Amino acid sequence: MATLDWQTLTVGPGLVDVAYFLSAGIDPIERRLHEADLVRFYHSELIRRGVRDYGWDQCWRDYRRYTLHGIMMGVVSALSVQRSERGDALFLKMTRGACAQALDHGSFSYWQE
Repeated sequence: MATLDWQTLTVGPGLVDVAYFLSAGIDPIERRLHEADLVRFYHSELIRRGVRDYGWDQCWRDYRRYTLHGIMMGVVSALSVQRSERGDALFLKMTRGACAQALDHGSFSYWQE
């Protein structure tokens, strides 16, 4: 099965989508338990499918760096739609998950390099 989400179609680093999916789609406790394995699987698939010159260390760094995208998506998305109780709960969950992920990985420090 494959899922395509055309709502926010853009060209950019693939790790943005990985980080966003793991922060918005998985409870932080579960994410912490499995994220390294999931990102490692993603990286191994990139390599298996022909990506070269992209080592695990760079992949993991990029993942941690792009966790900040989820914060932006949660906030901007909430401001871009008509408010509802269900929507508010969804965007709050997304933003909290992304904030927890960014804090877990010290993501702001990656943008100071």
